[in-house]
Amino acid sequence: MQTQYKTNRIEALTDGVFAIAMTIMVLAIDIPDKSQALTSKELHQTLLNQLDQVLSYIISFVLLAILWNISHKQHRYLKATNQSHIWLNIFILIFVCLVPYTTNLTTDFPNDWMTHLYFNTNLLIIALLYFLNWSYAMRKKELAEDKVTDKDIMKGKFNILSFVVVSVMAIIMSFIIPDWSSMPYVLLFFVMKK
Repeated sequence: MQTQYKTNRIEALTDGVFAIAMTIMVLAIDIPDKSQALTSKELHQTLLNQLDQVLSYIISFVLLAILWNISHKQHRYLKATNQSHIWLNIFILIFVCLVPYTTNLTTDFPNDWMTHLYFNTNLLIIALLYFLNWSYAMRKKELAEDKVTDKDIMKGKFNILSFVVVSVMAIIMSFIIPDWSSMPYVLLFFVMKK
């Protein structure tokens, strides 16, 4: 049996990484170059041309918020953690930190299938790691709260698997209609259980 630790440190790290990743994503939106002395009309056109970048930012921010919410719900059912569980969380955070990069790729190259494939595959990896994280913690009775029911475990698995399925749909769309490959994520608002 591994040494157990309190969950507050991994929760704090997770919250911090999500907060930073969500904040720096805004850097994917280009700021108009002041040295070009744009006229009002040119500035307005530049800002209108950035609507795709703003939309990508909003989508990525909301997806990170959904993933953070999954993390928050998972930690609510834990009374302790161990080294294996901590490292599962660390691997999740590695890929969370890649979301601003993959978002930036999709805004810089919006019509390229591979940039969308990177973005959607990154989200799939995060979802799969969350599934492993949840499954591991629920199998280890010394980590799970005593009040956790089978219904709680199944609801957690369902929500994470919903994200997995939607990510796979988005990956498939990356090859067919790259510009619209983020649209399947809208389904999460309808299928995930509260």
